[in-house]
Amino acid sequence: MDMQRMYNELTDANPTMMSDNEFARHLITMMPRDGDWRYLASELAQEILKADQEKRPLSSKWVMEKLRDEDDRQRRYNSFDREASVLMTARTEAMRSA
Repeated sequence: MDMQRMYNELTDANPTMMSDNEFARHLITMMPRDGDWRYLASELAQEILKADQEKRPLSSKWVMEKLRDEDDRQRRYNSFDREASVLMTARTEAMRSA
């Protein structure tokens, strides 16, 4: 992802500028809170609170995996939704012409 590449370039230039934990939290706080992403954004926000309570850092790799998984899930759903729409349209047209 572009964000990961930019973070890598940033830390290559200045390794102390932003920790992996800070980057992971930044990814979460910059997520949209509406639409298809709202559930994952809420889940990850809860993960920040949990990490704070346990006094442990978050991993940007883990956050990026969650984002990729959700992106894949949404692509599959949207693909299925389009296919279902095409099939319903074809079925409706077939019924009209029958």
